[in-house]
Amino acid sequence: MKKFFGILFGAVLTAAVLTGCGDGVDENKPVAQIQAEAAKMDTAAIEKQVASLKKAIEAKAKEADKIKAQLAEIPLTEKLGEKAQQLGKKGGDLATSLNKLQNQLSAYTDALAAKTKK
Repeated sequence: MKKFFGILFGAVLTAAVLTGCGDGVDENKPVAQIQAEAAKMDTAAIEKQVASLKKAIEAKAKEADKIKAQLAEIPLTEKLGEKAQQLGKKGGDLATSLNKLQNQLSAYTDALAAKTKK
């Protein structure tokens, strides 16, 4: 059983890495850097980044939903077990990642709003 969950966890992790954010989205890029770059970009480029971020956020949200479902399936007697802890850590990492992506999206949409007002 442990081997099965190890393989399953590896497959999910591999899928997450392969699907990733794509399209030039770097969740570790500071918001201040994004604001500076967006100020120099034209509206089409900003719109492209907004679309890429939305796509990345959707993918991460789907992955988070899968983890929630897996956690819900774990019996109450095993909620403190290794599998639940691993899923909880992965869920926390995804929440952090989603927060970073949403902050970046906000920076780009603010820049887009500023450019369209001109």
